Amino acid sequence: MINSSTHKSIVTNKKKCITNTYKMNKKSYLYPQSKKITRMKTLFFSLFLLLNLGLQGIAQQKKFSPAEEALKKYVFSFGENYSAFGKSKDKGKVLNYMDKEVLGTLITTDLNEKITAFDSDLAGFDNHLKGILLKDGLQINYKIKNITRAYVNGDVGIAIYEATYEQEQNKEIWSSGEETVALTLKKDPLKEWKIIHYTTIAFENAKYKGQCFCGVKELETPQGTPAQYQTTTTAPAGKSYLGFAHDFKFTTKDQDKIIEVTQKTEQKTTVKVGKKTETKVETISENYVFYMTFAGELYLLKGKKPLSGEMIDEKELKKENGVGVTPNKEEAMMQIIQKYLMPSTCTSMKYRQ
Repeated sequence: MINSSTHKSIVTNKKKCITNTYKMNKKSYLYPQSKKITRMKTLFFSLFLLLNLGLQGIAQQKKFSPAEEALKKYVFSFGENYSAFGKSKDKGKVLNYMDKEVLGTLITTDLNEKITAFDSDLAGFDNHLKGILLKDGLQINYKIKNITRAYVNGDVGIAIYEATYEQEQNKEIWSSGEETVALTLKKDPLKEWKIIHYTTIAFENAKYKGQCFCGVKELETPQGTPAQYQTTTTAPAGKSYLGFAHDFKFTTKDQDKIIEVTQKTEQKTTVKVGKKTETKVETISENYVFYMTFAGELYLLKGKKPLSGEMIDEKELKKENGVGVTPNKEEAMMQIIQKYLMPSTCTSMKYRQ
């Protein structure tokens, strides 16, 4: 029900991140005593129903009563409005499905098989929606594929559904996954359904863009020769992560530095050898030159030969592509990889020692 990547950053900033599913944030439960007792009764009732449903298996429920069909329709409408939120920007329309005292648990598993758990409340869900609004062009394509079970007992209802999600920004898919969600709902005084608790189990099954990890190794070079480094960058590549290698050479010029970068990529082609078809792997090298000033300003040099001894005119330099400002060599290498060599894959870079 809540996309893991956007919700994770918001809840972490709020210091609500937890590593134990059963270690809930106590502040979420600080309600007036009478409400708390009613709340606990409802939750115990929900757990009792879920246990009974679990004993029957999570197989598709064959028949639904009219009340259960109405509950299913309500849940489907929630999924549709949540999916449309990135375009509609109507936060109130999505929050209207939530009870003021809603609580939730989100358990995520990413491509690295890392399991993380969060607890949340109405404020946390509100912040999650605000986070979507703050990210320009972000859209959560959310679709409830199937409601496997629905149960209504008076003013209390339970629904279990399966959904898929895609995190899209500026028409580019960043990640996708699947969720199994259990909802507990209760009718308000106006007899309208409200979600009072949700448990979401999300599995990320593909990632195309996100945080990359960079390791740096200094190579041994003869004394008096330019310093050389080799980087290994781990980046998302759909169903898995792939490693990319780059070679860097730093040459000091006055108080500035010339950075030569070699990017090696493998290109596979199919060739016929007699009656057989074989795959030929060819390594293609691309070379780039960057200029790093004493102040740490980083620029891409186009069509220049800075190692020939010619001085670089500062006014002309400002016309070149600015990459960023960096305090040291390691940061310079990571910025070059993230902002120039792999901008379509790496949204941020983490240094891995």
